[in-house]
Amino acid sequence: SLSGAGVEDGSKLMLLFRESYHREADGARVVRDASSQLVELERRARGLAKKQQHRITDGSELLAAVGALDADVQAMLLDLENARLSAAGAAHRAELQARLRRLADDMERMRKITRL
Repeated sequence: SLSGAGVEDGSKLMLLFRESYHREADGARVVRDASSQLVELERRARGLAKKQQHRITDGSELLAAVGALDADVQAMLLDLENARLSAAGAAHRAELQARLRRLADDMERMRKITRL
């Protein structure tokens, strides 16, 4: 309480948090942003799969789009790996990383099919 900290006369008290608090807050922001961005990456992957299935685009154009999407996936994986999180946030990060790895595997399969 404020009175326990010696602030009884209406003075202001500045709270300083440990460095780990700020790092965990930054990590939580990274995970929150990654959640919304992952939905967009999955949408892009579905669109590319549909183009490949229906042969709407040529192979070189598709390979370039798959490469760009894969670069975004790898960057997000790296961001999540580097994020410092509390124990509660680590479970959500693991779920996002698993979804991103599945997406990366899908991109690799699309590359192999397109090269054939």
